[in-house]
Amino acid sequence: MQWQKCFGGSVNDKSSSVIQTTDGNYVLLGSTSSNDGDVSGNHGASDFWIMKTNTSGDLQWQKCLGGSEIDYGYSVIETADGGYIATGITYSDNGDVSGNHGNLEIWATKLNSAGILQAQLCLGGTSDDQGKSIIQTAAGSFALVGHTYSNNGDVSGNHGLIDVWVANFSFPVGVDEVPHHQPFLSVFPNPVTNLLMVELKEQLVENLTVYDMLGQKCLTRYLLQVEQNITLDVSSLASGVYFLKARNNRSRFLAKFTKQ
Repeated sequence: MQWQKCFGGSVNDKSSSVIQTTDGNYVLLGSTSSNDGDVSGNHGASDFWIMKTNTSGDLQWQKCLGGSEIDYGYSVIETADGGYIATGITYSDNGDVSGNHGNLEIWATKLNSAGILQAQLCLGGTSDDQGKSIIQTAAGSFALVGHTYSNNGDVSGNHGLIDVWVANFSFPVGVDEVPHHQPFLSVFPNPVTNLLMVELKEQLVENLTVYDMLGQKCLTRYLLQVEQNITLDVSSLASGVYFLKARNNRSRFLAKFTKQ
């Protein structure tokens, strides 16, 4: 043995995934119920716990991610931009987590090289869903595998009680996701069939763009004057989960909706 280290606090701390990064160091992902010792920033019952060490195992940084309920991290990868994707499960729908469809949800998070949360996605349906492993594809999107009891929300075609679930997705292009209930942009009805009502609280918005789960642009609406209540025809979109981005020269706002 060349060296060994113990990391954690006074409660339960676990790790389930480790990678060696391109700079030769290590990133570990697991879960923690502690909020002392090596751990700080815990949001509640149990958080994703991600940490980076140098080649000697000395802690460089650590982050707790999650909400007030149980959150477990299962798989971490380094992305092409030098950041990280950490995925696992969540029961939360507050704190860092938004968009939970039901009870137990797959939770995917995008972090920069310093471990700062940039974006997050809840994936699944109203039953129990778990994500166990993730990779970045050659095209730059992400492929996740796990299992699901659901047959609604993001999931369709379930054969029975519990199925293997594989999903290919991307975080919205060029945008850090903000909670779906944030005050500057709201959409309804959600789920939607044909006409999506968009309410803007920001006075100057240049355009609205709809992206699919692969980060591909599906619709764009340019606003030539100040509009705060807009009807967007989404009838041509296939059933699935989409992101609506509103932008101006200062800010970007994001909302998630489901097309039936």
